[in-house]
Amino acid sequence: MNSKLLGFVFFLNLAIALGFYYDDRNANATDISSDLGNIIPVCMKLDNPSSFKNDLYLNDSKDVAYYTPFYVQSLRYLSKITKGDYIEALNILGFITHLSYGVLWFLLFYALKNEYWLAIISSLLIRGVVWPPGGELLGISELWTIMPRTVFLALVPLPFISYVYLKKYKIMISGFLLGFILNFHPLSGIGIIVVYFSMFMLYNYYQKTVQNNLFVKNLIVLMLSCFVGLLPFLFTYFAAVKTDLHIDSTIYELALRSRIGSMFTDPLEFITRWNRPPLIFFGTVFFIYYFFDTSFKKINFKILFFTVLIVFVSANSFAYFESLINELFDSNIRMSFQLIRYQKFILILFETGFYLLLVELFNKYLVGSLFKMISFVGYTIVLIISTLPIFKNIPFVGDDISTKVLPRSFKIYNEKEDKRKTDLGLMLEYVKKNTEKDAVFYGPSLVRTAANRAVVLDAKGASMLIEGNPHKFVQWYIDLNEFNSFKNSFDKINFLKKKKVNYILGNTVWKDAILIKKFGEMQLYKI
Repeated sequence: MNSKLLGFVFFLNLAIALGFYYDDRNANATDISSDLGNIIPVCMKLDNPSSFKNDLYLNDSKDVAYYTPFYVQSLRYLSKITKGDYIEALNILGFITHLSYGVLWFLLFYALKNEYWLAIISSLLIRGVVWPPGGELLGISELWTIMPRTVFLALVPLPFISYVYLKKYKIMISGFLLGFILNFHPLSGIGIIVVYFSMFMLYNYYQKTVQNNLFVKNLIVLMLSCFVGLLPFLFTYFAAVKTDLHIDSTIYELALRSRIGSMFTDPLEFITRWNRPPLIFFGTVFFIYYFFDTSFKKINFKILFFTVLIVFVSANSFAYFESLINELFDSNIRMSFQLIRYQKFILILFETGFYLLLVELFNKYLVGSLFKMISFVGYTIVLIISTLPIFKNIPFVGDDISTKVLPRSFKIYNEKEDKRKTDLGLMLEYVKKNTEKDAVFYGPSLVRTAANRAVVLDAKGASMLIEGNPHKFVQWYIDLNEFNSFKNSFDKINFLKKKKVNYILGNTVWKDAILIKKFGEMQLYKI
């Protein structure tokens, strides 16, 4: 691949990155995800430790010390450039992530098979947003997707392409990168470590080198260098998260299920959620690849298949091992509800199989470079027109895997903004300008990000306490049940006053509170 072809890949992804940056230049807090609505306030709290007094999870910064410090500190650094504007800082991070995402995934696909145009097509396809069970989205798109897991996913190709392209120290460097990128999203990082080591072992098994001294040496180097890379996470997690807390396991389990549902602690229920179109489509295509794989004894398919199997079994086994360990050692380890989600990488492995199938089909039928380039142009046109209403109900074309790949400014049709979102944005701006800085709210969690005000009782905020402070998490569950047990607004307001709440924000009527502002359905009450 010459420099001109590589340059085209760079400028294609630069254009996409600039397009998303341009589209989100006037974004506000209503344009981000609820996860980011939890993360940005953590940054604000670290900037100003006296802020968010009486907040559900930010009252004490120690309760969030465990949370992805690499991502948080990166965002804080960028906020210095934007003079404290975290939405603009997030947009800059989005630009960097978009550029890295496209280029690195192209290099990985190209490293697997030197098929330039097909690698570009696959690097665009893998940008598309898909939703595995557990809400752990894969892909990258607008500002709301620039979460720790997305930044991590942009970096996933690094250990793999370093192994392929480097001639010296490739085991050591790829192993270190494998551990290091985990620090941006530990949950996803553990999943990719499982994927990498599975592939490494399977490749050497099929090459019949597992009994060689060199293999043993390489495996040891790989494990040690990976361990060194993930040391920052280990220090942070075990310093901030306590596993020997004595809390009522029954009520903790009830609190956990009320917040995240039973599927995250019940692997069998989680498995049933895999019955969804993306898995069915890519899974079917993956098994079709078996019949076209021309590698020796179909080794390429076998490596992918058994890696999928290892990821699936391991992710769904942690809940049982964790339960056994907690019972035997009277501990409170709580990681399985997170680790079960890393089976999302099964979809990435299936998409990789899809790329390899494309390569095999194009080569089998002697398709030339010109047709491959035309295929790229055709796919790009599909992405541009995918948001047209006539494609809305057409599978794949009208789904997020196609509609979310390119910026809005690249498309010929975009839907109008939801009025309820506009009303919430106006209300949050009003709250920021017209309420006391130490005011406490009962309402949307976005009040924290948009107005830098404390919030209590919100379910999204409670998620940060599951690992950060289980005692407070259980107390949230008790408080919420007591609050919901009251039948009239008078008793509910008295309860909120005990929580030092000053304002209620929402779309319901509170007859025992004073209405002070209204934007559409959004109403702000003083108590």
